[in-house]
Amino acid sequence: MANLDTFVNRTKPLPVSLSTSQEIRDRASTFVGNIYRARTLAEARAAINHLARVVHGAKPASHEIAAWRCMSLKAGKTGLEGEDDFEVIEGSEDDGESWSGARVLKVMQTEAVMDVVVIVSRWYGGTMLGPIRFEHIETCARDVCRAVRLQDELEDLLATLSSLDDILDNLRSELEKVKSVSSMTVDDAAGPSNSQRRVRKPQDYSSIRKEVDIAKAKRLVTARENAIKNMKTQQEERAPHRKVLRRYLSSYRIFQPRCLSNVQSLTNAPLSPHHPSLQGPRRPPNPLRADGANGPKLDVLKGVKLYILQAKMTAAEIGELYGLAERGGAEICKDVEDAELIITNVSMRKRLERHIEWNVAKSKSLVTPAWLRESVRKNIALPCGDFAALSDLSPTTAANFPAETDTDGETGTSVHPSPTRTTSAQASASHRPPSTPPPTGPIPMNLLPPDPPYRCDMSKLDHLSRFSCCRASPLVCPNQKLCEMLDVMRKTREVEGEDRSSLSYQRAVSVIKGSISEEIAHRRDAEKLPYIGTKLITMIEEYLETGHISEVETTLASPRYHTLTAFTTIYGIGPKTARQLHGLGLTTIEQLETYYGVEHHDVVTTAEHGSLSGEAQTSAGTSSEGSAKAEIQTHVEANKEKAPDAVAVKEAQGVMLDSEEDARDVMEENWIKIALGLRHDLAKKIPRDEVEEIHRVVMKELDDVEPGCVSTIVGGYRRGKEECGDVDIVFTHPNPERTRGLCKRFMRRLYDKGIVTHVMHLSRFHAHNALRTTHWDSLEKALSVFVLPGHKTRRRVDFIFAQPDTYWTAVVGWTGSMMFERDLRLWAKGRGLKFDSSGITRRRDSKLIFPKTEKEVFDVLGLPWIDPTLRNADL
Repeated sequence: MANLDTFVNRTKPLPVSLSTSQEIRDRASTFVGNIYRARTLAEARAAINHLARVVHGAKPASHEIAAWRCMSLKAGKTGLEGEDDFEVIEGSEDDGESWSGARVLKVMQTEAVMDVVVIVSRWYGGTMLGPIRFEHIETCARDVCRAVRLQDELEDLLATLSSLDDILDNLRSELEKVKSVSSMTVDDAAGPSNSQRRVRKPQDYSSIRKEVDIAKAKRLVTARENAIKNMKTQQEERAPHRKVLRRYLSSYRIFQPRCLSNVQSLTNAPLSPHHPSLQGPRRPPNPLRADGANGPKLDVLKGVKLYILQAKMTAAEIGELYGLAERGGAEICKDVEDAELIITNVSMRKRLERHIEWNVAKSKSLVTPAWLRESVRKNIALPCGDFAALSDLSPTTAANFPAETDTDGETGTSVHPSPTRTTSAQASASHRPPSTPPPTGPIPMNLLPPDPPYRCDMSKLDHLSRFSCCRASPLVCPNQKLCEMLDVMRKTREVEGEDRSSLSYQRAVSVIKGSISEEIAHRRDAEKLPYIGTKLITMIEEYLETGHISEVETTLASPRYHTLTAFTTIYGIGPKTARQLHGLGLTTIEQLETYYGVEHHDVVTTAEHGSLSGEAQTSAGTSSEGSAKAEIQTHVEANKEKAPDAVAVKEAQGVMLDSEEDARDVMEENWIKIALGLRHDLAKKIPRDEVEEIHRVVMKELDDVEPGCVSTIVGGYRRGKEECGDVDIVFTHPNPERTRGLCKRFMRRLYDKGIVTHVMHLSRFHAHNALRTTHWDSLEKALSVFVLPGHKTRRRVDFIFAQPDTYWTAVVGWTGSMMFERDLRLWAKGRGLKFDSSGITRRRDSKLIFPKTEKEVFDVLGLPWIDPTLRNADL
């Protein structure tokens, strides 16, 4: 009997939910999450429609909140060049529940799920829930994302199990052949017939997959690895028989092709290429057969403890690596915790964390299989840094390279040191002189401020120059009101994303401040200035006639302008993010707080309490949703031995990052929430006397950590501002070795003492990179929230640590102003140099130039000395 299904011809299977979250019920509203596989945007859309129209067709949901992330091949790319050939396509839709889609997408980004679409369905019960609804939506999304992550981890384990089963079966077959070598004749060497060959029955892991039993899968992987190790041990014991067989068979001149292939598989060594049966077309010999996994035993890796992470490896590659490791004399560990070095094909942090905890990974050397192959091939333990599997772990990979071992296997000085077991760091250290002891005498004069101060010769300055680094720009100029109006136009162009137009107004302000020593009275006074075009002349002329500029007044009357500028005052929100938030319908800071989940009682206004209380000032960053902060606190707990109560106090005080990698992993949303909670304090200007008190406290604490440091307060304070938005301080030490890692150690001390409550960015020293191919700076920096002892108001303080050779270029670079620094770089470029805060480089040969004083920076660039108070090229 025919029914409707008879006439339906489906070309594709219907979408199937990978996981469904538990229902959340709150005041008659119901929330449920589903996740579907979606490798394209079309598949994501099909899953959304299927859930809404088919699954929920009988009882439609009030809102189907969806977000998707798909990995897509870029146009014109093949995918053979690695991750750069791909791009992530992601998006979301609210379906009437404002701002919720973006929250689901944030959860997906945090959980690092890919090629899926997450749909959270809400059935509205008639009662408005307020901000708590976002927590329910995020909880449902997080549950299904984590469920899929567990499924992916299980599939990786099962794939590994299948590969190990294949290896184990091959080893058993080989061992059976080796055992019968002593009684084998030439005719027998052709091998058993097809009917005699044992066929392995595939293992059934369906129960593990059904129950998502990851623990059992891991136990099976360990068991298979142990079995493989035992089988290889038995093979080694039988190795002499294999050599006897090869010598016996090599006396025959002619073999059948089939017999020859079986003999090669038994002996694991190639026959002569001149053998008659090898003449004609054939595959080239495998180099690993001659000097790879099956070559003579070596001790090049003796004492090195390896762990082979089998994810993303084929069965053949796993077998090859095991053979190479044993041939090199390395010890293969069952547990990653016991290993010194990890071999992996994984190159992305999020995927690595599915198999190894990040703290463990940072304590080991992570290399690609190429390191093992090349080390065995060259008979030398090569430096790990050149084979780092993850770029983020390159420094730790080089630093954690296994040290020499003694005869008992304990780390220490080897009894018979091998010249091949030298790391790159050890090699370079052997060619450089020992570091000098810390200075006990006075600090070198070149690191101290000049006494008397340098004199600025105004006659050498060109007031009509196109470069602000050739002009004197005072803090306040005779045309300050006109500059303020033009700066409004600069700001509105900036927040609207019109960067070129914004730069034009910025240059106009700079020129007017530095080129005119008297108030502009006529049009002709402005026409002779550089960068002043027809439109600006018209604006200036209108200002001279009426005292105002109509376009500026229109801008100041625009609600959009005030919204965007208000949003960009929050740390972590730039012009692009501000426009996106405004596009979502947000127009006030209060709506911004609701969007980011900052509870109203968490934001304590200065009008009510004078400043943020100790409990409220970080409440935005310590909510239950702050999973990123919780991850960072794990590092804090791991590096401090404190009582539980003391740790709880620290959790309530702020966030401390242990590394640059941690800073990258903190979600931007978390810092925005923190900044919203601190906005009343951070909006307050800092008077000069408080800046000096902050500097005094900082230097006192730094002297306890590392005596002998010198510093300079830079930024607006050094340019003569009476009040500053933040405090910037550049530090160095006469001994270069003392500055390395000092930033992190100092931040740890200030954080432990409660002086620093948040560290929003933490970076380390890099080797100078003139081409900026890997990084843009060579300084150690920490951008922090600081509170003076005995005070409550939080302040923004930036700590910049430079090597003594680059101290003065860092001081010049961080003194500012922005336009002064921009023109300084352009000026240097025109003279074949590259200038930034981390040094001066000659472009033709990348030679580094190290000025010993601040004035020498200007001398090297061919510029007259300009006092810091005359570098105010911005408003």
